[in-house]
Amino acid sequence: MQLLAFFTSVLVAVACLLAMEQLPGVTGVQIRRNGKTCQEYPVEKREEIANVVISGYIHRIMRKPRTIMYDCDIEVVRVFKGSEALYSNVVPPMDGNTIQIGGFGDPAICDNAVTPGETRIFMMNKNGNGHLMLNSSVIRITLNNLVQAEAAVFVCDGVDPAG
Repeated sequence: MQLLAFFTSVLVAVACLLAMEQLPGVTGVQIRRNGKTCQEYPVEKREEIANVVISGYIHRIMRKPRTIMYDCDIEVVRVFKGSEALYSNVVPPMDGNTIQIGGFGDPAICDNAVTPGETRIFMMNKNGNGHLMLNSSVIRITLNNLVQAEAAVFVCDGVDPAG
């Protein structure tokens, strides 16, 4: 148990250093997918940019005509950051614990392809109309990714997750 606590504290320290850009050479990475180039940043930097960070279950995909972009209905499993922004003035209004997120299929976002039934971590902002829009790649749910997301949000934003 002490070993797990040690590794968690090391991971938190590294996450904070990355978020504060104190590790040299850790910047955005140019990724080329399907002939298009997109910019990918470390999770900590992407969390800083996002106003809302959640984990959620993908219920439904709604394709838009004549465009590669699409929206998804997401059931919120856990809110890491931005619960106030998430629950106030969201367009369309939340139905229970389900929200609608746009921006999927955007070529500027490296990894944003999802299918119904998946659970992912989403980082997003509200656009001028109050719609929640994906602003970086979706993240697979793994223990390491959950610890990283929580560390980046809670510790680096000045809130201790232990209390």
